[in-house]
Amino acid sequence: MANRRRAFTLVELLTVMFITAILMGIIIIPLVQGFNLVRSAQAFADAQDSARLVLDRITAEISNSAGVRDNSGDRGALDLAVPGRDRVTPVVVRLRYTKLDILKPAQEGQRAGGGFVNPNTGKIDPTLKAPKGQIVLPVAPGATIVRYWIGLRDPFRPYNNPYDGLLMDRNGERDNLYVLYRAEVQPVLFQAGGYAANTALFDVDSSGAPILDDPAFFLADGTAAKAQRIRNWLARATVVTEVSRYDMIRPVYDKASRAVAYDGDIPRIVPLIEFRPARVSSEPAEGQSAVRLGEESESIGRIASDVFTTRLGGWSSAIVRLWPNGWTPGGAYNEAFVDPSGSVLWTRTPGGSAPTFDLGVYLAASSAGAKYAFSRALNAAALGDPDIRAAFAPFWVEPESGRVLASFDVRELGSDEGAPFDNAPTKDCGPQETPGTAGTLSGQLSDYGDINSLFNKVWQENPSLRPNIHRFIDLRVTPNADGTPSPLHPDPAIGFPRATIVPGSEVVIGPDQNPGPHYGQPIRYSRTTGEPGPNQYRINYTNLREPDDYGLLGLPNPPATYDPNNLVSAVIQPRYKAGYIQLNSDPNVPLPTGNIRVTYRFQFTAPGDSVTVDYDSRRIVEILLTMRNFPQTAEPNPQSVTLKATATVRNFLR
Repeated sequence: MANRRRAFTLVELLTVMFITAILMGIIIIPLVQGFNLVRSAQAFADAQDSARLVLDRITAEISNSAGVRDNSGDRGALDLAVPGRDRVTPVVVRLRYTKLDILKPAQEGQRAGGGFVNPNTGKIDPTLKAPKGQIVLPVAPGATIVRYWIGLRDPFRPYNNPYDGLLMDRNGERDNLYVLYRAEVQPVLFQAGGYAANTALFDVDSSGAPILDDPAFFLADGTAAKAQRIRNWLARATVVTEVSRYDMIRPVYDKASRAVAYDGDIPRIVPLIEFRPARVSSEPAEGQSAVRLGEESESIGRIASDVFTTRLGGWSSAIVRLWPNGWTPGGAYNEAFVDPSGSVLWTRTPGGSAPTFDLGVYLAASSAGAKYAFSRALNAAALGDPDIRAAFAPFWVEPESGRVLASFDVRELGSDEGAPFDNAPTKDCGPQETPGTAGTLSGQLSDYGDINSLFNKVWQENPSLRPNIHRFIDLRVTPNADGTPSPLHPDPAIGFPRATIVPGSEVVIGPDQNPGPHYGQPIRYSRTTGEPGPNQYRINYTNLREPDDYGLLGLPNPPATYDPNNLVSAVIQPRYKAGYIQLNSDPNVPLPTGNIRVTYRFQFTAPGDSVTVDYDSRRIVEILLTMRNFPQTAEPNPQSVTLKATATVRNFLR
């Protein structure tokens, strides 16, 4: 019998294969899972390390800077292109707080022959676009800014995320994700003997100034000029995050169904880095000292601060509210919305609200040196409502320094553009006569508009009041040079009920009263709290305590409204009112011929008023950073790490 060769049967082979598959599954599946876990853990650790390094770098640069540019609203927004609802066609999404411009401190530098001298070599370096050297003290903004922004790694190719399948289908092409860029640039360059916009990087406006806040500055639009500017940015920029597998945006989606939320065809996108100024809510602004030594007054208890400061400056998106003393919910108050695009003060009363003062117009006119900034900013129509006028308390702001100022120069009131620029109130001294040399003065009080004549008439006709008769100026009824009524006018429909004089702000110029070679020539008078002598004056900054019964003075009570022909109303009662200036009242020595000119600041705050401010402060920048890392695994979900840091601009100019 021939030897029969032995072999495995089919059943045996199948059994071995089945057992091998089970064993391999037991070994390989945990191995793959372990591989995925290791990769995920590594991705998480890498994301955490990268986030810390990026935050440390940004916070250090902010802390050592001279400031940061306002990036609220569209000023810090970027336009990003992502796939639309059809997962193919690009659409543009605008994301705010995704761009930050840091102002580097000015550096020492010497310009020579159209270039800058390199301090290391002592020679002109044509590659230098800005001064180089030691920081100039005190710290001030220089010519260079450091810009951080989100942009595509390759801005000339569409966004491609082949990993999670949310905005588009998964694919095998190389990713093109959004990364974080950093670049040091000079918006303005010294060239051809002068400074001009850096057109290699920035578009310019109609005046030739660089447009620094273009949300689409890094978004290709198909034009050759825009493409070249983007290439110029790429040449100067570095990617501070990883160039692959890290994405700086995230779509809003449902985790269960993985369906992205859309507004029409535009997906909802969340930026994974935000540069936000610190938000301060309802901070009480601190009133500054209203009276200094040497400026004491009888009405010191009624004098209020006209300057209020907040803890931080660098405001943006601010809301300022002025609450009157004793305010109760539903009562009148003033509220201003402070924004570079337009700042308006609203006066809110229980009966209604109205925009009463345009801060933007006022600040623009003041900075340009235009006439009558206060009058330009007033909304006269709204102030026709007596309740709104009674509560009206305007102010202006200095966002950079964090100050609220509630006073204005009287010369900022006016309406006659043909009048002299210095529109200060002026009073004629009148004939150089005394009560004994003036002769008999008949007629009404209002017939005597100069200081000497009115004094002489009152002296002649009221012997019972002697010697308690004053030469005076009542600023309430002394108009500006062009006839504009005083802000202190006693008629509440003409003046402003809350207006008073800022202590120490007045300047009184009149003819020299001392005998000598300068007699009659203009001189600045000095203030006194006693009886004024030659070249002196006494002033009421606020209303004084008025007699309840003028009969105690041997006089009838004044009428309810100001009467220029009533002795008590026009001569006696003003002594208790803000704006009363008492002059040398020696009946034997008249004021020299000439004019007395008075300038002052008027304010609208009263003791006990409160000022609160809601604002974003660029002195403190909050950075919220999420690193979204797609690990090299079969898992579709990325590893995300979120860190938050706060950076204080230590050299911020106040």
